Amino acid sequence: MVAAVKQVVTGEDLALLAALMITIGGLVRTTKADIPFVPNVDSRWRPFVALALGALGGMLDALVRGTPFVRALLTGIMGAIGAIAGHQTFVEGLRGGVEIGETKPPKDGP
Repeated sequence: MVAAVKQVVTGEDLALLAALMITIGGLVRTTKADIPFVPNVDSRWRPFVALALGALGGMLDALVRGTPFVRALLTGIMGAIGAIAGHQTFVEGLRGGVEIGETKPPKDGP
C-alpha cells in the first residue's frame, strides 16, 4: 500500500491525477447547475460523489491501462481529494463562495 502511494506521488501518475482533479471538479460542478438531465445533488453529498467518481476513475485506469488495482484506486481517490481541496481553496476561500464563471456581488461600503 505504501509503495502504491509512493508511485503516485513520485510522478508516474501525475498526469492522470491532474486530469482526474479537473474532471471530477467539473462533473461535481454540473450537479449545482440547472441542467435538465443532471440531478441536483445536495451540498452535503457532493464530497461523497467526488470520491465515488475518483474511485470510478481509478478503476477505469486499472481496466484500460492495466495499472495495478490498488495504485489506480489510490490515484482516483487522491484525485477526488485534490478536487475537493481545490474547490475549498479557490471557490470557498479566495472567491468567498462564488463559483468560477459567476460574478462576485459588489461589496457594501468602502
